[in-house]
Amino acid sequence: IKFDDTSAYMAQELHGTSLATPHVAGLASLIRGRNTELSVTEVFEIIRSTATDEIGPSSEDTPGHDQYFGHGLINPTKALLEVEDTSDDATTSTLKNHLNITNNNFIVAPIPFREDATITYNSCYKGDIQVLVYSTCEKLLLIQRETVENGINKFALKDIEKLPTGSYYVAIKVNDELNSVKRVVKVN
Repeated sequence: IKFDDTSAYMAQELHGTSLATPHVAGLASLIRGRNTELSVTEVFEIIRSTATDEIGPSSEDTPGHDQYFGHGLINPTKALLEVEDTSDDATTSTLKNHLNITNNNFIVAPIPFREDATITYNSCYKGDIQVLVYSTCEKLLLIQRETVENGINKFALKDIEKLPTGSYYVAIKVNDELNSVKRVVKVN
């Protein structure tokens, strides 16, 4: 990162550990926020194992740990997807019960998403459904109504740009009953 601020009469190039440390510390805190049971060693291993290696010149950035690029470039999305989310209440809930059911009748893509996400829903039902977005504390945040046909249906997940970065549940409700639930991650 280059920083030029002529109004402060300074110009310098910032790089290395001083710039990497706050990013790694931030990722470590996000990981611990998702699962407070993880040890320091486990958090380190998640960050290390999901980092993108060999990002610099091959003469300096050798496979694995090296003196110039360490373990590589952290990959927050990949790291957070590796962590089981235990941040919400441990009591059994309707959403969590549905998460345990192997049900592949809908997909939210891309995961993680930023501003736009599409739902692909394979329906055995023709009629109206509700798409519900919940916080990990199971607070209902968004409701979207869709009309589906028997077979594969695609539609945009609406109003998700209003949601902050984090984990969410997306649920499909058919005839007032939860049909399936997926956990999704939104990033900025």
